[in-house]
Amino acid sequence: MRPSSLLMAVWSFAERGDERLHIEVIAYKSSGPARAKDFYEAFFRAISRIDDGATECVIAMAAQAGVGLPARARQYGSSWKRIGQAFPELKIWLVDGRAKTVRKTGWGDWARK
Repeated sequence: MRPSSLLMAVWSFAERGDERLHIEVIAYKSSGPARAKDFYEAFFRAISRIDDGATECVIAMAAQAGVGLPARARQYGSSWKRIGQAFPELKIWLVDGRAKTVRKTGWGDWARK
C-alpha cells in the first residue's frame, strides 16, 4: 500500500481527571495538496469536539510535517493567530515514530516561527 493511500485520519479520546483530549491523527502523504486537505479536515473535526467536552483538541501528525507549518502560519498571517486565540485548546503534536518522541505545541506557537 502506498503512503498516500493510507487512512487519512483517526480520532480518539483520552481522559485523565478533568482532562479530556480529542486527538485527530493525520497520516503523512507525499502529495502537498493531499496534506493540505487532510490538515484542514482534521482542524474542523478537532474543533467540533469542543462541544463534546474536549479540554484539548489535538492534531497529531508526522514530525516531518512540522517543516512546512511555519510557512503555512505565515501564509495566513494574523488569521492564524486569531484562530489560536479563539481556540486556546487547539494543539499540534508532531510525532516521530522512529525516535518515539512527541513534540507538543500550541496552535499559536507556529505563528512566531
